[in-house]
Formats: sequence, C-alpha cells, structure tokens
Amino acid sequence: MGQVSSCHSCNDREVSSRSQKRDSFPDLAQLPPEVAVEVLSHLDATDLCLASCVNDLWCSLTNVDVLWKRLCYRRWEQVSAYYNGYMDAHTYKSLYLTLDNGMLTFSSDPHEGLRYLIQEGVLNDDSESIAAFIHYSDIISWPSLEKYLRERWDVLEKIVSLHNYENHFLPDALRYLFSKIPAPKERGPFLDRLLDLFLIQYKSCNVGLSYSTEKLHEKKKQQKL
Repeated sequence: MGQVSSCHSCNDREVSSRSQKRDSFPDLAQLPPEVAVEVLSHLDATDLCLASCVNDLWCSLTNVDVLWKRLCYRRWEQVSAYYNGYMDAHTYKSLYLTLDNGMLTFSSDPHEGLRYLIQEGVLNDDSESIAAFIHYSDIISWPSLEKYLRERWDVLEKIVSLHNYENHFLPDALRYLFSKIPAPKERGPFLDRLLDLFLIQYKSCNVGLSYSTEKLHEKKKQQKL
C-alpha cells in the first residue's frame, strides 16, 4: 500500500508540474525569434519598455523596429515622416517617442505640440499634412483640438474634406462630424463655419441633394446635437 500511495503521490506531482509549465508564460529565449517578436507585438509601448528591462535578450527583441512600426501606425495612421525621408535616418521607436512627446505637449498647448513635430521633421508644415495627421490619429485631446481649429480654419476645412458622407442620412452624417471634431458648446463663427464646411462636403458626397445652410442649422437644432 505504501508503494502504491507513493506512486500516486509522484504521479500527482508530475501532473501538477506539467500543469504549471503549461499555464506559465514561456521564456522568450526558448522561442524562435520570429515567434517571440509576434508575442511581443501584442504589447503596447509601455509594456514593451518594461519588457526590455527583463534581460539583454528581451531588450534586443523589444527594440525590433517592426514592433514600433506597428505601434506608430496603430496610433498615427497618417504621418509625414512615413514618406518624407525622415525614416531614412531614424528608427520607428525614435519616431514613436517623438510623436508621443509632441502629443503630450499638444494636450497643453496645441500650437507648440505641432510646432515641435514640424521642427523635428516628423510633420510637414502645410494644412493638408496637419489635417491628415489629426484626422487619422487615434488619441487627440479634444479641448486642445477645438482650441487649435478655432484658430486654424484652413486645417478645419481640410479635415472636413476628408470625411465621406456618401449615402449617409443627414443626422448620421452630423453625428459622424461631431465624433471627429469637438462640438462647440455655443453658437458663434466657429460653429457656423464648421456647418458651412460640412454642408459643402455633404452635398459633394451626395450629388442631387438640396440642403441649404439654413435648413442644415434648423436640422441640427431638431436633432439636439
């Protein structure tokens, strides 16, 4: 009986050991490099930086440029640096850190934040590039964005021109507009200009419709947007 009991005890320990190995996170050193990189691709920038502190191997793997390229495109889909030659002399990790610093500054001072990105060569200094950068960015401080667009109507115009309202009902199109651009809390020149730009874009996407600016303003009041 003692031997049988001992045998069962050993088997239990082996099962428990196998279970722990199965449930534990595999050491990246034991994985092929391409698999290890794929595992790391599911981490965000903060977690990648933390993982780089584990050991020299992890530090090397977390600096693989393709990981930071994915993070850049995930947060900032349209950046001048992708095509203006900036990447010839920089890594995507350095680009990510520069963009992140710029957007942190943007949150407190939008003009200074974008000026920093322009000076660094990351963003071209024209309304079309700035509009595309803002429109396709994943995270933008809305109070700062409204403040910036109130002073840069040329950028506002370019952003609205990027919207596609084809086959959208007017209320749905307005909701989309204000999901991309902060809705002003009061009537004034900015709201009037924004709605005028919206109407132009809406009509260009839906040829044959006849909405006047006055009708659009009235429709917005009715929808209480």
